[in-house]
Amino acid sequence: MKKLIYLFLTVLIVACSSDDGNSEGGDNNSNNESLITPPAWIQGLWFNEIGLGYTFTPDDMCVSYSSNQQSFCYKAQIDLYQDVPNISTGVEQVITNDFYSIEITIGPNIYNYDGFEKISATQFRYAPTGDEVDDIAIYTKQ
Repeated sequence: MKKLIYLFLTVLIVACSSDDGNSEGGDNNSNNESLITPPAWIQGLWFNEIGLGYTFTPDDMCVSYSSNQQSFCYKAQIDLYQDVPNISTGVEQVITNDFYSIEITIGPNIYNYDGFEKISATQFRYAPTGDEVDDIAIYTKQ
C-alpha cells in the first residue's frame, strides 16, 4: 500500500508542479538524443496484480495505470523542460543483464526508481529497498 501511495504522489507532484521563474539550476540539457535507454530485457508493458505497471521502450519509461489506460511518460516531461532556462534535466541509469535503475531529474524534482530486478524473461521485481517479496512487487510482461 505504501508503494501505491508513493506512486500516486509522484504523478501528482509532476502534474501539479509549475515554473514560477524562481527556479535555481545550472545548464539545460539541450540535445535531441534520448536520455532514457532501458535495457532490452525490460522493454515492454509490465503490470502487477493490482493493475499498476510500467512501460519501457528503447527511449522512454512510463508509469501506467489500469492496463495502460493512463500513463505518465518521462521522455515527454524531459522534452518539455529541456530548453527552458534555469531548469535542469538529467537521467542517471544503472544497467546490467538482470538489474535496472533510473534516476530522472526535472528541475528541482528527482524521480528515483532504484531496483528493477529481473526474475525471468516474463517477470521482474521492483524492490527499491531490496526486501520486497509481496505479490504487488512482482510485474509480469503483457
